[in-house]
Amino acid sequence: TPVSALLHSSTMVVAGIFLLIRVHPMFAQDETSLTICLCLGALSTFFAATLALMQNDIKKIIAYSTASQLGLMMVALGLNLPDLAFFHMCNHAFFKAMLFLSAGFIIHTMGGEQDIRKLGGLQKALPLATTCLTIGSFALMGLPFLAGFYSKDAIIEATTTSYVNSAALMMTLVAVSFTAVYSMRLIFFASLSHPRGPTTLLYNENDSNVKNPLTRLAFGSIIAGFLLFLMLPPYSGVHTMPELMKMATLLTTTLSFALAHDLAKYYWTRPPAPQSTQQTPDPAVYNELVHRTATQVTLNSAWDLVGHLIENVINKKFTPEYAPDYMKAPIEIVKFSQTGLMKTYLASLVVTLILSIIIALVFS
Repeated sequence: TPVSALLHSSTMVVAGIFLLIRVHPMFAQDETSLTICLCLGALSTFFAATLALMQNDIKKIIAYSTASQLGLMMVALGLNLPDLAFFHMCNHAFFKAMLFLSAGFIIHTMGGEQDIRKLGGLQKALPLATTCLTIGSFALMGLPFLAGFYSKDAIIEATTTSYVNSAALMMTLVAVSFTAVYSMRLIFFASLSHPRGPTTLLYNENDSNVKNPLTRLAFGSIIAGFLLFLMLPPYSGVHTMPELMKMATLLTTTLSFALAHDLAKYYWTRPPAPQSTQQTPDPAVYNELVHRTATQVTLNSAWDLVGHLIENVINKKFTPEYAPDYMKAPIEIVKFSQTGLMKTYLASLVVTLILSIIIALVFS
């Protein structure tokens, strides 16, 4: 989970977005490239948010939310606003790292349990972790005036002023509403309600190794958006738009928040449904198709090709026992150089370095 907080929030997964930000001047004048970025970003943020609604694994919910936020950054790039994409990337690093660390501590404390349906009532048992989880979820939703509000609201506002058709705007708004729904679902299942998991806690959250990172990231998730907003370069011109469009992001988030709260409350106050003998199909067939079926077919095909064809040919024709006479001398040279002894490799490295220095001095 600390690895997830590092790689899945601010470094590895956003490396591609950062690359596009750096090379943005190369395609900034191409309307086709910008339109493709906008449409792909809107589709990505909508698709990932839809998958996050169907997950029960606490880390998968946060991971899919990361993919959704990456799509939102692509939307900003498609609007020819790389500074805004970088702004959202910086804000996202704070609350997403805190979400992963909070979720990881909850998982370790509950003995490795990651199913949110088996959590609950942790607000009293783990006040710091659940509070940080709540703050991070609120920042992810874009509630004012947390870190995510400043960048998400600006991206949606910029989307309403673009000349592209309204499909990208509608998918982005629906993704924002889904973000509020699955974030509220995560808060309710983990923090509220009654305990549904083990009552023995394995770790103490008063440990400084846990408390210090969480409190610092929580502080950053609250004020980082405002501080970074002050550092943004000013844009020329002032856009005017209807008040309803100006408040689109806030209204969408607020209404989705209220809807998710009512749905969660209804779920826990209604009587339990009778057990059904029918198997309900999993709506998240994306995992099965991409991560199991396609991968298994690819690996089996590769093994049939490499393992039974190429490998047999190489073993029969290019090994020292079956190689022709003109191939035996090069093979023996390779075998002699690859001894597996560290001192041989170091000696080769030193000799190569000395020869390189001599050649550089002679021809300089």
